Amino acid sequence: MKIKLKRQEFLDNLSLAARFTSTKLSSLPILQGTYVKIENKKMHLYSSDFNSFFHTAFSAETEKEGDFVIEPKKPIEFVSFLSEANIELEVKEKQLFIKAEKSQGKFPLMNVEDFPLPPKIEEKEQKIKTEFLVKSLPLVLFSASSDETRPALSGINFLTNEELVIVATDGFRLSLVKTKKEKQLPSVIVPADFLREINHFIKDEKEVHFSYSEKEKVIRFKMGESEF
Repeated sequence: MKIKLKRQEFLDNLSLAARFTSTKLSSLPILQGTYVKIENKKMHLYSSDFNSFFHTAFSAETEKEGDFVIEPKKPIEFVSFLSEANIELEVKEKQLFIKAEKSQGKFPLMNVEDFPLPPKIEEKEQKIKTEFLVKSLPLVLFSASSDETRPALSGINFLTNEELVIVATDGFRLSLVKTKKEKQLPSVIVPADFLREINHFIKDEKEVHFSYSEKEKVIRFKMGESEF
């Protein structure tokens, strides 16, 4: 399978996907990888650390569909040194070859069957103004605990009644924001690290698509081709 891509587009999207891979040595090795799927003239990238999932898609020129999993850090480093505008990826013998004129990098692949894909959310999407999130989240995120053994305290609590209350505490300090209820946000606790990433990527957007699955206990933010 050969795939032709724009170098910068591949580098930007793979770097983004790498932010959602696991960095823990104790985690499953597959969580340190990015799942790549070629389908309908697009390259789909998936990453997960089990606490969060990421997916994006962009154009890819190929005559054959397929998938593979690769640890992204070394390919990112290699592609960042290339100067050519276009690159070619080739998968053969359980390895990924990245080529650009006279330069070539070779990287081992991981087992596709082991990669955890995100749960499906079938609930209706709603739009949320990013101004609401960008202004409110920094006021509480700093108070969340960094102790992952206490998941309730390492998250941000959204309480929805007549108004929306956003609360964070690490057991020693507490931050609370009361604001006008934004759409039909559910009463949930969302990991603070996940919301920090969301706050970073949505700041240039006017609106984001939001959906929540009560059955899967999962929330999703969507911007263009990217899903968090």
